[in-house]
Amino acid sequence: MPRLKIGVLIVLFFFPAMIVCAQNINVQNIPEGMEVIEINGSGQIIVPKGAKTRKIGAQIFVEGTKEYMSRRFEEIDERLANIEKTLENLQKEIESLKTPQARNR
Repeated sequence: MPRLKIGVLIVLFFFPAMIVCAQNINVQNIPEGMEVIEINGSGQIIVPKGAKTRKIGAQIFVEGTKEYMSRRFEEIDERLANIEKTLENLQKEIESLKTPQARNR
């Protein structure tokens, strides 16, 4: 009888811990710079943020490393050009505000 009581106590003690562990199995640690893409509700893929995917039939293709890196580099290059253009316009506006004619207006 004491063995039965001890067995019941052990089961009652470990059962909630097993439930918590089972619930934490689905929690994923996603690395920085990555994102999860759902696949028709049946699964998930972890891919780099901004990676393009295409579906052909039942297969899902994620763009390769070379395509991803070249596209991202091009996007960053465009953003940098826009920032430089904006900076140049702001510098011209600052210079025009420094002139005495602009102060008298």
